[in-house]
Amino acid sequence: SIRRSRFISGGLHERIGLVNYNQFDVPLTVTLSFAADFRDIFDVRGFPREKWGKLLPPVWDDSTLVLRYEGLDGVSRSTTIPFETPPDAVAIEIPDDTAPSVEPGVMLPVVGAPSYHVTIPTPVATLTWNLVLRPSAPVSLAFQVTPGDGVDEPDYTTAISEQVAPGGSNSGNGSNSGGRFDKAVSHMRLSYWNWEQESATFDTDNEDFNHVLKRCRYDVRVLCDRVPNGYFPSAGIPWYVCPFGRDSLVTALQTLSLNPTIAVGTLHLLARYQGDREDPWRDEQPGKILHELRKG
Repeated sequence: SIRRSRFISGGLHERIGLVNYNQFDVPLTVTLSFAADFRDIFDVRGFPREKWGKLLPPVWDDSTLVLRYEGLDGVSRSTTIPFETPPDAVAIEIPDDTAPSVEPGVMLPVVGAPSYHVTIPTPVATLTWNLVLRPSAPVSLAFQVTPGDGVDEPDYTTAISEQVAPGGSNSGNGSNSGGRFDKAVSHMRLSYWNWEQESATFDTDNEDFNHVLKRCRYDVRVLCDRVPNGYFPSAGIPWYVCPFGRDSLVTALQTLSLNPTIAVGTLHLLARYQGDREDPWRDEQPGKILHELRKG
């Protein structure tokens, strides 16, 4: 049995659980490859450009893999991947040609302008585990993937908590891993349980409509980041997972009856970035609320 569990909470968390249901030992080799091209959001959205930053060789340190990039703005960015079970072997392959290639493409939905697809050759780190699965003895490999932008900004994601939400911790194949994965699961469960307790509930005499309302309540939570004093909704997944002024304010207004702490968190965060000077490059003026927050 092979079971992969994944979720996102302050980064990507993954656990691969393995169970041998035979009456004899089974040798098994697990190989995972990791790479990151650090493409700019406007590369992803199909906008053309002529220059890119520099992909740096990955670094392996004890039980942690770090993928690295130096942007055109001189800021060093990274993707850090710690492993709860260190691999038996690590191989890093650097491509001979690292020059990006740009090809015309089609962006869906069509945005009314020509689109371009960018391919960036990346260094690849390949990790190998040589395992022997004992009969009915679960084994797991767990890791987390955390991006770092190298910019000294406050982290508004709440720290992983030791608390466990009602219902207990996550279990299943590989439940012996403990460590970061189970703590992150507990933190996520607690976060959603708190959301349920804080939010209003709506009931009708139509069971199907009640399911729709419940799904919508969770969808709003998925779009929200926990910030001091409340929640801040992003404009959308996957392109717009960052602070927006208009979209977040409209959402906060329309969800006042569901959870007013969305409005509280949104107003506090937007006030923190409210314009205080004339900056034509950013279209900033004193008192002006940001349209979109991007770093770099």
